[in-house]
Amino acid sequence: MLRKFWTDISYAGINSDDQSFDSKRQIIFNQLNFLAIATCVIRLAFMGVTMTRSFSLLSFISCIIPILVCTVTAVMNGIGKYDYAKRIAFFLLPPSVGFIALQQQDHGLSMFPLMFCILSFFFLEGKTMIVAAFVNSSAWFITLQFAELMHNDKAHFFADLPLIIFNHLLILILVFLLLNFIRQMMQSYQEKLASRSGELAVKNAGLMEHQKEILNKTRLLEERQGMLEAANRHKNKMLSIISHDLRTPVLSVRNLLELHIKGIISEEQLLQYVPEINREMGNVTDLLENLLSWSKQQEHREVKTESIPLETLVHEVLGLYQFTAKGKSVHLLADIPDNVEIMADRQMIKTVLRNLVSNAVKFSAPGGRVMVNAEVFKNQVHLSVTDEGRGIPAENLERILGGEEITTKGTGGEFGSGLGLALCREFIHKNKSELQISSTPGMGSTFAFTLPVADHNPNILVPVNEEVLKPIMVLRPANR
Repeated sequence: MLRKFWTDISYAGINSDDQSFDSKRQIIFNQLNFLAIATCVIRLAFMGVTMTRSFSLLSFISCIIPILVCTVTAVMNGIGKYDYAKRIAFFLLPPSVGFIALQQQDHGLSMFPLMFCILSFFFLEGKTMIVAAFVNSSAWFITLQFAELMHNDKAHFFADLPLIIFNHLLILILVFLLLNFIRQMMQSYQEKLASRSGELAVKNAGLMEHQKEILNKTRLLEERQGMLEAANRHKNKMLSIISHDLRTPVLSVRNLLELHIKGIISEEQLLQYVPEINREMGNVTDLLENLLSWSKQQEHREVKTESIPLETLVHEVLGLYQFTAKGKSVHLLADIPDNVEIMADRQMIKTVLRNLVSNAVKFSAPGGRVMVNAEVFKNQVHLSVTDEGRGIPAENLERILGGEEITTKGTGGEFGSGLGLALCREFIHKNKSELQISSTPGMGSTFAFTLPVADHNPNILVPVNEEVLKPIMVLRPANR
């Protein structure tokens, strides 16, 4: 309990923003002020009990004044008014103590003003304030010294008065010079510490910047390592695709031709395999096209945005699959507004449409339809490819949305590499759009995305059902 009381007194009014040296100086000032109150109270009680001095109202008041001064100082300390507290202490305590000494002829108190001379150098700020406090305290010190000398030997006092004055002034001047020198040394030391602290702060800031630079380089290396690992995984996947999906149909055609050359199968039998060969070669062509597009995409080719006649591009893509669709009895349809041009990378969008139409034909049953539709809405073209095939199971759709490249055989046994949809996702993203997927198992699927209309197009506002623009699922490119 006493320790907590002492701690509360010591830290009264201390501001957390104060520097360490100032905080310690204020703590010591609090402690000295409290000890002064305790000393005055104990002294007053001791004199009252022992009756060593005759008491009068004036002498009692003179004993109370230092206690009141110290109490006011403590209150000012508590509210953080340290400047006012120090001025009160250093300008009122020396005369109040001197008044007690003169009233009660207590010459032992003559050293207290000298103590205030010394303390003023350590607790006051500014030369004017220090000199004023020093003069005030030294004046009372000399006064009390003279009073003590006169009381002891009045006969010799006046004879030795010039020497007494000279000696006291000399000692006070020496004390002033010594304390001023000590103060200057302390200030110089503080300035050096502050300068050193500033240098350390600058070095620390430099180290922090260096650390940030290292962290940024480390992060960059990690990103590049991730890109290299991703590229390595894609390379391995491409090798696997080439070794399996490309090698198998080519070997089948080669084996078939060798059988015909060796006379094992006749020309009529070979002609029966032509539709199957054509279908296999179509798959190989699609695969080679995707591999070529994938290799260009890995080189981070810049997007070359240009104005593209949409109707021409769609019919160009549909023309690539008319024979494949005819072989499966699948109808290719297009509903494209006239004279609409889009702003996009032609090769990328062509690759996207080619893969979406190819997949739609692949998963369509005989007699089904594949519709390429375009609707203009608020200077945007909403492109969609819809089929009436078997749809995408929910679990596969989740895997696709997670960025996984999956392969599924078509309704006619067509193989796939899983690369086409990944390319669609990447190329649409590079053209600042997103691939939207809606699918119902057993009823078909719709793949859609949105592109801007070219600036020189008329502002066509074709009424459109906004529900079409709300995808069930949105496929974003996986992190690479």
